[in-house]
Amino acid sequence: MTKRAFSSYQLVHLMKLLANKNNCLLITDGVGVGKTISGGYILFHQSKVVRQVSLIVCPPILVEKWTHEMQLRFGLEVRDASNTELYELMIDEINSGNFQDEAPIYITTYSFLSRYKLLTSPELGLILFDEIHHLRNPSTIAHKSAMRLSKCANYRVGLSATPINNSLSDLAAIFSILLLKPLVTELNEMLNDFWESDFIESLSSMTTRFMKEDIIDEFTKRIVHTETVEYPEAYVQKSNEIIERGGGSFFEKIIFYRLASSSPPAFFGSVGVSDPELTFSDPKADRLRELIASKPNERWLIFTEFKETARYLDDTIQGRIVLVLNGDKSKEEKEAITNIFTAEENSVLIMTPVGSEGLDFQICSNLINYDLHWNPMKIEQRIGRIDRIGQKKSEIHIHNFIASGGIDERVIQVIRDKLNLVSDSFVDIMPIIDDKSQSLARYDLDSLSVELGKAEGLVSALEFYQKFVSNDLEVIRIIHPSYCDIAHWGDLAWGNQTPWSGDCLDWYEEIKNLGSRFNELLSAYSISDSS
Repeated sequence: MTKRAFSSYQLVHLMKLLANKNNCLLITDGVGVGKTISGGYILFHQSKVVRQVSLIVCPPILVEKWTHEMQLRFGLEVRDASNTELYELMIDEINSGNFQDEAPIYITTYSFLSRYKLLTSPELGLILFDEIHHLRNPSTIAHKSAMRLSKCANYRVGLSATPINNSLSDLAAIFSILLLKPLVTELNEMLNDFWESDFIESLSSMTTRFMKEDIIDEFTKRIVHTETVEYPEAYVQKSNEIIERGGGSFFEKIIFYRLASSSPPAFFGSVGVSDPELTFSDPKADRLRELIASKPNERWLIFTEFKETARYLDDTIQGRIVLVLNGDKSKEEKEAITNIFTAEENSVLIMTPVGSEGLDFQICSNLINYDLHWNPMKIEQRIGRIDRIGQKKSEIHIHNFIASGGIDERVIQVIRDKLNLVSDSFVDIMPIIDDKSQSLARYDLDSLSVELGKAEGLVSALEFYQKFVSNDLEVIRIIHPSYCDIAHWGDLAWGNQTPWSGDCLDWYEEIKNLGSRFNELLSAYSISDSS
């Protein structure tokens, strides 16, 4: 087992889980802060101290990471249960109940929960949902399966740096899983009512939100660059003509607008025009090549929304090792690609949205958002691939490409008018955008209003999120670092709370009281137990 100097704040999560009287916790610490390690402490407690079975649920791409990290950092074996045969084997092993020095830890995936009808659920000490925002839609099979599994667990933990992706209802859906309260509509109503009241304080008993700037004296500085490009007028006219002639729904038009902003080959390929009448220059790709050439001996990580654009960039970047990671790659291919990128300083990795979660590339300090989505949560997930604990460079460079007049620019401008309501980190992600650009497409008002509605809903949700308050930063100064050494946990006196809770008794009692207050509020809203 590799020794690592963990930090006291990573013990707070276990303390809250045991203290809040709801047996659940939502860990919303910032990207790169070390949520996996915090979850590892909780898993170690379940496996080695109380010896109860745990189940991790995560995106498929993170199975290898959890398996590797738990073995490397905590000496814990994680057993695969991500297909029908392995899941049923897990059930048999749990039912046998013959656990000696430690209880087993299993891992499965959201995709498995989406396709497998859970006829039997195991008795669990803990269920841990990594990237729990994947369960934000309560109408999905995955959400219903997760609820069934959660009912069989004594403790429930969710991890996500971005629990709100579009609106406050995302948070209600997540809490329904953790609290075993399937009445998502009522939870959403309650959270909205919390907005203007002091009741929001009670949520801090079941949430954590440590950010890098709060816990690290010297952290990596983000330097954000805006790369505004204008496509040729001939391309603007041609793309407008094709979109207007094609008709389609609001949502289809939005996709075509984004494809047009992304790259001409992606747009023409999507509308079935293999050989457009005019030949267009591509200033966006030209600027990309200039940036990469400016740092010939450094890695670059490039994000695009579309596989067609990824293929195009793969062909257009010359003189470098170019790798493409998208949803079509097998597990073995993804692992090979990440290994090459890690090993080769001259490499460029192009990713579609599949790469925005879970992969750690602290060895890279240059990131390009070739397609800048208006949703800051998605952008933050991307940046978190390189802006995380372990980044050796004092500065990282983020290049945000803006297609002048593109639909995302228009929506971002609306969000910027409300930036006094949201966090400084949001401002860092979305730099000032030039308002004097020409329009790439003539949006009809209905299409644009759909996107503006989602954007404004997100801003409102972020307002709420920023009101989360707690005194967790104070308590981490009290917890002695020696408690971070799990080698000595077996010598400690464990009960219904952690052995070090006595060192911060006032904080511990406050968490218990806030948890009780939250339960009273649930009763007031007639949100009863699901059993």
